[in-house]
Amino acid sequence: MTMAMPCNVCTSITSLSDIGMGTDSEQLKSSIDNVIGGFERTQTIGSKDQMRNDLARVFVEYSSQDWDGEGALPISKDAYFETLRFIKGLPTYLDVPLPVISPDNDGEISLEWYRDNRHVLVVSISGKNSLAYAGLFGANKIYGTEYF
Repeated sequence: MTMAMPCNVCTSITSLSDIGMGTDSEQLKSSIDNVIGGFERTQTIGSKDQMRNDLARVFVEYSSQDWDGEGALPISKDAYFETLRFIKGLPTYLDVPLPVISPDNDGEISLEWYRDNRHVLVVSISGKNSLAYAGLFGANKIYGTEYF
């Protein structure tokens, strides 16, 4: 059995000191490393590589004037980089599917999470430090604009 001892040199739960620690603590440390490593490799919203790839594809494909044949504005570099910053800020531990990333005809980029007709969340990113959002969660509706 391992005896509990204070750790004065620990900087985090994953950098435990080995001084005075037995096999039980080594197994605990290994288990913690496996759990934390799993969070870093999550395939839900934590799959930010896929989101960044989707964003880059949208930016390249829709960054020219009149991309829809109806006068649509091109996706701006500001909207691209702001969306990239938004993606980086999303938590990686939620069990939420990846959003659909699409262009808006006003030059903004939208991220849409869709479960069914009554459960939808859309965030539009303008590149002007603001996020416009609208959500439908059953009978509940939300919408607004937030400073980003």
